[in-house]
Amino acid sequence: MNQRLWTHCPIGLLLVGLLGLALAACGHRLVRDEWHPGVPKTSGIVDGGHQEGVWTYYFENGEKQAQGAWEHDFQTGRWTWWYPNGQTRQEGEYAGHGLDPWHFSSSPRTGIWRHFYENGQLSATGPYVADRQVGTWQYFTAEGRPFATGTYSAGIKDGEWTWYGSDGATTLRGAYAMGVRSGTWTTAAPAVAAPAAATAPQ
Repeated sequence: MNQRLWTHCPIGLLLVGLLGLALAACGHRLVRDEWHPGVPKTSGIVDGGHQEGVWTYYFENGEKQAQGAWEHDFQTGRWTWWYPNGQTRQEGEYAGHGLDPWHFSSSPRTGIWRHFYENGQLSATGPYVADRQVGTWQYFTAEGRPFATGTYSAGIKDGEWTWYGSDGATTLRGAYAMGVRSGTWTTAAPAVAAPAAATAPQ
């Protein structure tokens, strides 16, 4: 969902000689789309041809897929995504401006984000700065047990990381120096394959 969601004015208005009419039609207006009659797909405001204010997106089964605000075509403030079963998928905030002011792009993620499994259990949580993971992140199994904890610098593993077994005991511990293993690593049990949560959600 971390992408620009386009909305256009009716193509029939974009006729030669009717530019003024087209611009008027692209003023402040509510835009709604449906999967089929009675089942919403998208709903939000377009003002001057730009997405503004709160927009809501839906799955074909009628459940919400995502909701959050836009400011002049950039995601801003708090956004929430859901699974088709209604459980929260992820939630966090956008800074409200592009990473590159000369190009259209999605807003950078900022602050604490939380990611969830489809069963509602927390999968991962930690902070973003300028759309890069920073500081301490925590990862959990689908059963709710701690799986790993570690730190990032500008989206790269940097600092101490620890992995845990099903009994909560430490199974692996060591440090990274900007993505490269560094120093002494210790293990208490054979390493196990990391679940999806162990890879930083995007």
